[in-house]
Amino acid sequence: MIEKEIIATITDQGDVRDVMYNIWEIKKWIKSNRLEKVGKPFAIYYTDPKIVTFKNMIYEVGIPIKNKIKNSEKIKIKEIPRHKVIYAVHHGPYDKIKAVYKMLYDVLNKKKL
Repeated sequence: MIEKEIIATITDQGDVRDVMYNIWEIKKWIKSNRLEKVGKPFAIYYTDPKIVTFKNMIYEVGIPIKNKIKNSEKIKIKEIPRHKVIYAVHHGPYDKIKAVYKMLYDVLNKKKL
């Protein structure tokens, strides 16, 4: 279980290779606002890579922070209640990531989540 979190996020649609650029934008914004990070960066993918190409994915990246602050034009602050997660860490080129998604989907289906 992950306890309640305050998250600085960017939601985007486009090439998933831009994920790291958006994470860098959040890190820069956190530093410029003298905020404290309390967790590692993450990405949530809202589109299915079986249906949508990697260049048209809808995703959200975020970094947990200690305190709430007002949204900026691009970065939104969200409060996420206590929650369960499933995750994987992929090392390698994006064209090989489909196997990781398949493994995650298989786990979700097996556990009926």
